[in-house]
Parts: sequence; C-alpha cells; structure tokens
Amino acid sequence: MSNYITSNFSNLIFSCSVPSQWHMEHRVPDHCVVFVRQGKLLISDKGRTEEIPAGSCVFLKKDCSVRLVKASFAGKNYEGLNIRLPQNILEDYLQRHLKNNEFPQDFTGLSNCFMRLNRTLCLQGLLSSIILFVEEGQDPGQEMTELKVEELILDLLQTNIRFFPTLFDFYRDWNVDLKEFMEDHFTENLSLSEFASYSGRSLATFKRDFLKITELSPAKWLMTRRLGLAENLLKENKLSIKQISYSVGFKTPAHFSTAFKKRHEMTPSEYRASNTGCN
Repeated sequence: MSNYITSNFSNLIFSCSVPSQWHMEHRVPDHCVVFVRQGKLLISDKGRTEEIPAGSCVFLKKDCSVRLVKASFAGKNYEGLNIRLPQNILEDYLQRHLKNNEFPQDFTGLSNCFMRLNRTLCLQGLLSSIILFVEEGQDPGQEMTELKVEELILDLLQTNIRFFPTLFDFYRDWNVDLKEFMEDHFTENLSLSEFASYSGRSLATFKRDFLKITELSPAKWLMTRRLGLAENLLKENKLSIKQISYSVGFKTPAHFSTAFKKRHEMTPSEYRASNTGCN
C-alpha cells in the first residue's frame, strides 16, 4: 500500500495520509520526529514494539532500521506529520546558537532507535502552527520551515539532556576517545550500534573513525580481542569455559566455542588441555 504525501514543505516537513494499513521496513537516514494526527503508528526495533496513538509524537534516531505499521484506529485512517532534522540544519543550529561551555558534560546519546516524546506546551504550539499550514494547503516557504525545525530542535534539547550528544553526534568534542573506549568495553555484550551510540557517534561515523585507529573492521577487532583474552583465561585455568564465554563478551557458550574453534582448529577444552596439561 502506498504512503500518500499530502504536503511537502521544503523537503523538511511532510504530511502523509494512509487509506488503509501500511507496513514498511524503514532505514532512518536523518533524525526525525513523527506526530500521529489520527489512526495509530506501531513501531518495532530489536523485539521492542510500541504503539504511538493519535496525538502523540515519537523521535526516530538516524542510521537505525525500524519496522513501521501505519494503521487505522477508531474508524479513522492514519494521518501524520514527519519532521526531518538533517545534519546541515543541525550544524547550522550548533554554530549559531550553542557554544562549547553550553554543552552538558558526561552524557551519552540515546541508545534506542526510537523514543516517545512528551507533549510540552512548546511542542504542542509548534505542531498546531504546522497543521494550520497543512489544512490551508499553504506552503510556509523555506525560511519559515527551517525556523519550525529549529523550534523543534530547541524543544528536544530542553526536554532531555541526552538529545545533545544524539543530535550533535558529528561534533567532535562529544566523541570519547574511541581506542580507549573500546579497550575499556570490548568485553560487554553490545551490538555495533550500541558501541557507536555509547561512544557518542552514529554507526556510520563509528565505523569510519574505527578505521583511523586500526586496519580491522569493528567486528573483526572485537572478535580478536575477545578471543585473545579468552586464550589467557583458558591458560589460567581458574574459570569454567561457560564463565569465560560470558566474561569476554560472547552471547552464548556455543557461539564462543564455534568462534574459538574456527580460529584455533580446536575447542576451548582442547586448547586448555594442551596449554595446562588438564583434561
């Protein structure tokens, strides 16, 4: 089923209407906020699903893949507003409105791909003003549209301090030292997206920065460091193989054993026996 765009303001604000239930797997290229005017929106990521009812807003983080279901509810088809927050707008906002000493310290960005937003008075006023243009069929123009987007940025920053490192992940002062961060956290069972987020980066920026410190991809580097630590722990012969698998960052002992055998052509038990004399 097609997703019908009823208004497009400067390629930043979109109004859409869906005549019947519509499913899609969506890769979010830019941060955006979705306001459900009527109907309902179901959004899913990594087994987590949330229903966004009419009158509610949700923030979608860039570089994430989510499943969206736009559906009718209470006899009304889905209608919504999408407001994009592209990096060029964010960079301009950062340069004109924020200084280094205005950035809160020691906060990481949002870890989840989406977050339901509280309807503040400022946000309600902003949405109402946009809806007026939509209902009148009048394009507010580039300058006014960009001002509306800036209003949204300000509201997000005032609502949750973690939007600072989320929206401005391109700002270098937010990014922790990647080599130090990875050395400190490689034993944690995190996805690459989570490593990126906790280091203050988008996934794309994380991968790009990673290549500056090593020739290995993040996935290969993690595997090498985890298996290297596992080898030392097996030689020490103090922990069980199950304990070692979890302590170095593998999801399951089976995953650990498979990866270890692929590298050493022997199981962890065989490796331990050959290096400690224990059976």
